[in-house]
Amino acid sequence: MPRDKSLTVMFLEEVGEVVEALNYEHKNIFSPQITIISSIILASAASFSRTIFSPLIILAVSIILTLLLKVDVRHWVKPVLFALFISSLVSIPLPVIVQGKPIGTIGPLTVTYEGLYQALQLVLRTIAASSIFTVLVLHLGLRGLMKGLRNLGIPERLVMLVELFVKYIPIFLRDVCNMIVAREARMIVRGGIKRTWRSLSTIVGELMLRASQRAWRLEMALRARNIGVGEKAVRVKVFSGTWKDIGLMALTAILLTASLIM
Repeated sequence: MPRDKSLTVMFLEEVGEVVEALNYEHKNIFSPQITIISSIILASAASFSRTIFSPLIILAVSIILTLLLKVDVRHWVKPVLFALFISSLVSIPLPVIVQGKPIGTIGPLTVTYEGLYQALQLVLRTIAASSIFTVLVLHLGLRGLMKGLRNLGIPERLVMLVELFVKYIPIFLRDVCNMIVAREARMIVRGGIKRTWRSLSTIVGELMLRASQRAWRLEMALRARNIGVGEKAVRVKVFSGTWKDIGLMALTAILLTASLIM
C-alpha cells in the first residue's frame, strides 16, 4: 500500500508548480517593461507603507487584477498564503514586546494595542506586496518577463540567468522530491520527525552532485551553440503608448501617491 506524501514533498511540489506556471503561454495585455516597473513600484509601496490602509487597497487591486487578467487563482493564492504564513509567524511576538496601551494579558505577558496594530500592519504589508507582484509576474509569464527585462536594458547574461533559473527550478525540485520519496520508501517503520530529517540530510551530497552535473552539461551545450557569447542588451522604447499602458501607469501613480499620503 503506497504511503502518503510527506509535508516536505507536498510543499516542494507546490513551489515547483507555481514556478512552472511562468512557462505557460500568456497573452500580455500590458507592455512587459511597464508591467515590470509597475510591479516593483507597487510592491515597494505596499512594503514601506506606514498605515494599514495602503496595503488593504493594493491587496484589493491585486484581487481585481487577478480576475481581469484571468490569472490562475491557484497559482496566485499559493505564494500569498505562504507569505501570510511566514509573516504571521514573525509577527507573533509583537503584541507582547511592543510597549503601549494594555488590552489584556496572556499569563505573565501583556498584550498591547500598539503591538497588535504593528503585527497586523506587518502581515498586511507582506501579503499585499506579494499579491500584487505575483499577479503581474504571472500575467507576464516567462517570455514576457524576459522581453521586459531586455527592453529595460538589463544585461543579456543576467536575463539568461533569470530565464535558466525559472526553467530549471521545477526540474531541480522534482529531483529533490524523487530522492525524498526514495529515502522514505526505504524506511520500514516511521521513526518520527527526527529520524525523517536525519535520513533527508543524506540526500544533500547527491543533490549537489546532480545539480553540478546538470549545470556542466548545460554550460557545454550553450558554449557549443555560441549562446550568450558576445551578446549585448538592446534597449528599446520603454513606453509603448497604448491606452492600457497609460491606465496601468495611472493606477500605479494613484496607488503610490495614496501610499505616500496615508
